Amino acid sequence: VILRHLTDTTACSSALVSSQHTSDGFLCKCICTFVIVPTLPALPETLPDGISLSVLPGSVTPCGASFRLFHNTNAELQFGAAYTLQKLQNGEWSNLPYAIENGAFTMEAYNLPKGEPQTLTVSWGWLYGELPPGEYRLVKTVSDFRGTGDYDDYTLTAEFTIGEFIACN
Repeated sequence: VILRHLTDTTACSSALVSSQHTSDGFLCKCICTFVIVPTLPALPETLPDGISLSVLPGSVTPCGASFRLFHNTNAELQFGAAYTLQKLQNGEWSNLPYAIENGAFTMEAYNLPKGEPQTLTVSWGWLYGELPPGEYRLVKTVSDFRGTGDYDDYTLTAEFTIGEFIACN
């Protein structure tokens, strides 16, 4: 998800946001609100060896699952609370819509120490609702942080299936 602020008249008039246009002589002002533009994360062409995200067997329910995040590289990796769920439909992955309005994540950064797997328990019921049977994947970004403004983001995915007879805990 990209959060962007629209400031020019053309962008405001074509965007699906509330805007107000006033004109003072030749000066046109545009007052726009923030708009969230959903995007599919760009998967890197080459993910460094030694970084992985996987679902823990037996943990998947329609309301959440547990995942293992691991790396064995020399990078200083960090991750946050944010994630996206995607569903496989007609051979293509697409972002699931939120079940609530104005869903958001806090923006903390957790260190992912080398060689120390982290278990992430993700409860998505509050954000996506209870998922029907199907093929899904969790999309999560980790950052190789080297310094302020000097980092690389890597997009990881973990695929899972929700079956007919799985219930939320």
